[in-house]
Amino acid sequence: MREEEIPRNVARHVRTGTPWPRRFKPLTATEARDLLAAASGHPLQPLLDLASGTAAIRRTRQVFTTAQGRPVDPTKLTRSFTTLLRKAGLRRRGAEGFRLQALT
Repeated sequence: MREEEIPRNVARHVRTGTPWPRRFKPLTATEARDLLAAASGHPLQPLLDLASGTAAIRRTRQVFTTAQGRPVDPTKLTRSFTTLLRKAGLRRRGAEGFRLQALT
């Protein structure tokens, strides 16, 4: 195909919207306590303790694994986190938001 055969760029006429960024709403202290209480005895409890600041670590890389010793699958982690939020009676949010909250 030669360039002269295309008289105009039809993609220029497509209108795309700008996505609105999601607003991050951190957990309140009460919500964090409820989530940690719901996670008691759950395999994710050490991860939540670490992210919430109730557990301390040395400067080493932490890898969370399944009972079989394999790294935790991110999809399963998100599903388990959503289940814990529901059990604690909290609004749904992504696990990455909890990580951001732990950094602040």
